[in-house]
Amino acid sequence: MENSQGLNTSMGGMSQTSNRSAASSLPNQVTNYLEKHQINRIVNTSVNKVLRQRPADPLSSIASNLITEAQNSVPVFDKILAKKVCLQELPNVHSIKVQVWLNYQGRSEMRYEHILTYDQDEHEKTFLYDNKQERVGVDQAIALINNDVNRVLKGIVIGDFSKIDNALSQYFTTKQSKEEEIGTNVIKVVSEALILATASCYDR
Repeated sequence: MENSQGLNTSMGGMSQTSNRSAASSLPNQVTNYLEKHQINRIVNTSVNKVLRQRPADPLSSIASNLITEAQNSVPVFDKILAKKVCLQELPNVHSIKVQVWLNYQGRSEMRYEHILTYDQDEHEKTFLYDNKQERVGVDQAIALINNDVNRVLKGIVIGDFSKIDNALSQYFTTKQSKEEEIGTNVIKVVSEALILATASCYDR
């Protein structure tokens, strides 16, 4: 039986009512994920469009609709990888190099590679060094990025940068309140790299 829009209701055309009923039986974590990424709306729109138009190849039509939606998406943080590098080819002057992966338009890709540059005198009191007295060594900072920061930022949708700023700020404040090791070099290199990585999504 078809309605005025050509939707075959007897074949299970997807309605908002049935969608809400199905969602109510899901765990809250799953429901929140679906709503956050608008998966129900996007999939329902694609399926209903196929049921109205009845194309010869419905799966290709659905895939095309999903690709179009993905192209309108915003970047999502996937992971960041930090390692030690030498500045200005000096073996005793180390900094942090990070690579940023973002999920964008249906795939995860390394979007930007960034090296933190700094004036040692300017940041001597705020940076995290392995040897604080001599202000050398960044292994601790690198470990925090590769472990803590990845966990804190995983899955954040970068619609605007405030979510990243808030997450990094809260992480930094929490570490300080617990009197745990943390330095502004950890936050600085991650924030700079993410800004540039996000910008690269829209420059391509």
